[in-house]
Amino acid sequence: MSDSLTKPDLEFVRQLKAAGGENLKKCFQCATCSVVCKLSPDERPYPRKEMIWAQWGQREKLVTDPDVWLCHQCNDCSTYCPRGARPGDVLSAVRSYAIQHYATPSFMGKLVGDPGYVLLALAIPVIVLLGANYMAHGGLMFAPAHGEIHFSEFLPHATVNVLFSILFTLALIGGGVGLLRFWKDMKKHRPGAPKVGLIKAMVDTFVELALHGKFRTCGTAKPRTWAHLLIFYGFAGLFVVTGIVVIMLILAPDSYPINTLTHPLKIAGNLTGISLVVGCTWAIYNRLSDPDAAGSSTYYDWFFLVVLLMVGITGFGAQFARFREMTTLAYPVYFVHMVFIFALLIYLASPP
Repeated sequence: MSDSLTKPDLEFVRQLKAAGGENLKKCFQCATCSVVCKLSPDERPYPRKEMIWAQWGQREKLVTDPDVWLCHQCNDCSTYCPRGARPGDVLSAVRSYAIQHYATPSFMGKLVGDPGYVLLALAIPVIVLLGANYMAHGGLMFAPAHGEIHFSEFLPHATVNVLFSILFTLALIGGGVGLLRFWKDMKKHRPGAPKVGLIKAMVDTFVELALHGKFRTCGTAKPRTWAHLLIFYGFAGLFVVTGIVVIMLILAPDSYPINTLTHPLKIAGNLTGISLVVGCTWAIYNRLSDPDAAGSSTYYDWFFLVVLLMVGITGFGAQFARFREMTTLAYPVYFVHMVFIFALLIYLASPP
């Protein structure tokens, strides 16, 4: 008889409340949230079931629930909730918990999911890059005294490429392991779920990211569509351009003309960089101008947006300082740019 009893995880409930779901106990299961949500599927409507699971501390059900990732954080459910339970905030807290739960290694989730670790998340790349600078020059050198600006004199491209490759590989492995753990647990705890393979699910997810069709379905979130598309294509474009440039520098160090703005890769990089900066700025403005959106955004969301924005701003800043021959400014800005790039890799290592 005891095996059939529900065993609430009270610590899990406490963590959800601390992460933004402090009103979850106000829910009295009226189902208004599921009715007003245009994205809630008919066969397994949310967030009503997630609210009762959260109230009862059903950690296992929630962290393996794929439906919490369908939410686009429009907060219609919170706006129309007659009890002020704010289901949107609860789903956001669940996602934040799931990210930290499946992060591999586990401390990676803490670095980007807990505001108490923000200084450590930035300190790690600072220490790594300062160490690379020290080993390259036999001491710390922040800016060559004179001459044409070459960032490779500050941080040798060979060293940066090796560090980038190592961290990117670790991010892929960590993210992949975390994703596989989530997929395995989801299949285990949802035996009646549709039989969809991991590859097909990943392809479907990528298509949705590329088109943002759900944003258009969700009427309230529709105005945010273009900001998110600019971020997605700006990030994807910069990732591809950077990858090509790194390969060129490895295979033929002199094949990429750094000191020109007319090279096709430089044009592509600047256009996608503009897309990224505009998209991030737009998204941050949308959140700050909407109290519901700002209040329900987790630290994990803000960390990603701010780091992406700083990658773009410092990238343009380093480029501007180099072309204007502002030696004392170019190298420090480039260093900060690299710090945020490596912080972004830390973020990408935290699934799902």
